[in-house]
This record gives sequence, structure tokens and C-alpha cells, in this order.
Amino acid sequence: MVKPSTIRPATPEEAQIGAELIYLSGPEIFRYLFVDDNLRCLAILRAVFPYPGHIFSHQLAQFAEVNGKVLGIMLGYRGLDERAEVATAGLLKDVLSPQEMEGWIQAGITMEEIRPRPLEEEFYVQHLAVMGPHQSKGIGAQLLAWTGDYARKEGSAGLSLDVEIENTRAIAFYERGGFTMTATFTHESLKRVGITGMHRMVKPLV
Repeated sequence: MVKPSTIRPATPEEAQIGAELIYLSGPEIFRYLFVDDNLRCLAILRAVFPYPGHIFSHQLAQFAEVNGKVLGIMLGYRGLDERAEVATAGLLKDVLSPQEMEGWIQAGITMEEIRPRPLEEEFYVQHLAVMGPHQSKGIGAQLLAWTGDYARKEGSAGLSLDVEIENTRAIAFYERGGFTMTATFTHESLKRVGITGMHRMVKPLV
């Protein structure tokens, strides 16, 4: 097991590594939401990461460092902040092309229809990822443990997250961490990026 020397807040200047790690947490979903192009998705995330007040912001991210090198990320928030959703849409209008914006809106409408909203009392883990060569060394588990401690201190009753049905490795990781599946949501349009849907997984904080 590798112990992160630090779990600390991300900064606006760290958009490059922030975008890489956020994208790593679910590339298929980003290709569904934005455009089916890896480099373009990364460029969009790099462009918005430095700005405050939206759902991909550095403000919501914690980095795991080992020997001064960022190797992992957790980005999350309590409940589902509608103000942050509005701010995200406003920011993306300046980043996406008209065609990309149309796709974002349509994908967002679909996800809103099929995805259960996180409960206000839950801390929603939107992104958790560790760089490939450093996975399975305990960094992800330590990020998740840090998140549970933080959420508990902030008064959250539990953690929740969504994981792709096909990502059996991640599902097993979260199950080992005390999460259970509470819902599954699918949509035919998700198949264009190679997935069938997502599981909602929840862990009570007691």
C-alpha cells in the first residue's frame, strides 16, 4: 500500500492534471455528455476546471499526492446543488460549440429523466480516480476514507455515487468499501459510447 503524503484541495492552476483525472473517472460518460472525442473532452475539462461555482470546478476537488506528485482525485459535494448546475451550463456556453452545446443539453435532459438525484443529506462523489500505474495500491481507498470522514464531519448521512454497469472492477472496489447498489438506470442512447447504464451505489455514514 502507498500512503499519500497529502490529500489536499486542488488549485485553479492545476487544470491539466485535474482534467486528466476527472476524465479518467468516466471517459464514456464524458464522451456522451460532450462529444465522442477524447482530446476534445479533455480540452473542455481543462478550460472549465479553474473557474469556481460549477460541478467540474477545482473548488470541489481534492488531490492525493505521493512524494509531491498528484496521483488521484476526489470531486464531490453534498446533495445536488442546482445553482452549480446553472453555473455549469452558463460556463459551458462559452466553451462548447453550438453543436456541442446542443448535445450537452440533450444528454443532460436524458440523464435528468433516468438518473435518481442524490439526496440532500448525502455527499455525492461525482469523480474518484487514480492514475493507471498507481491503481490497486491503496490510494483510491484512502481518498474514499478521507471523503467519508469529511462528509461525516459536514453532517452528511451517507455517501453516494454512480458507476458504469460495465465497470466491474470499480463496482467491486466500492463494495469492498461498504457501498451497496440502490438503483440502476439505463438508456438506449448510452450505447453509442459503449455502455448500457449506471448503478447508483450508497454507503451510510454511522
